[in-house]
Amino acid sequence: MMDGLPVDMVEEDITTELKEFYNVNGLDDVRVIRDRQTKVSRQLGFLRFRDLNQSRAFVERNFPSIYLHGPNPHNDRGTKVRIAYSREREDRARARAEADWTCIMCAIVNYSTRQKCFRCQAPRPGMLLMGTSIRSKLIRTRWRPRRSSWTTGPESR
Repeated sequence: MMDGLPVDMVEEDITTELKEFYNVNGLDDVRVIRDRQTKVSRQLGFLRFRDLNQSRAFVERNFPSIYLHGPNPHNDRGTKVRIAYSREREDRARARAEADWTCIMCAIVNYSTRQKCFRCQAPRPGMLLMGTSIRSKLIRTRWRPRRSSWTTGPESR
C-alpha cells in the first residue's frame, strides 16, 4: 500500500519511477485509488508483485517511505510516500468477526451489535420485529403482491 501519492501521478508514472529509481523487480500491477465522481486521485495506491518474496524485499528495503516525483517535479526531493503491507479483499473478509452478519437486501456486512442494516435499514435476518416475526407482521397487515397489468387470464380478474 502507498499513502500520500502526488495527486497528478498515474499508474504508468509510478511504475516507471519504481523501476528506474528503486530497481523494483516482479511488479505486476499498480493501482491508484480515485474518487468515483471526480476521478481525482485519493493519494492512495496499491502495488501487486508476482510473489510474496519480491513484495517483502521491496518493503524491507524501503520501509517506511519512498520519494516519488511525479510527471511534474516540484522540487528535487519529491513527495514522501508511506509504504506498508496490505491484505487482499478475501483476507479481510475472513478477518471479520464471527457474529457479524450480511444484509440480505444490499449484501453489506454489518457488525454483530446492529439490529438493522446500516445502509438500507433492513432488519437483521432472524430477528424478531416488535415481538413478531417479519412474516407474521406481513400476514397481519395483509400484505399482498400487486397485480400487474401484464397478468392475463381468469386468475387476474
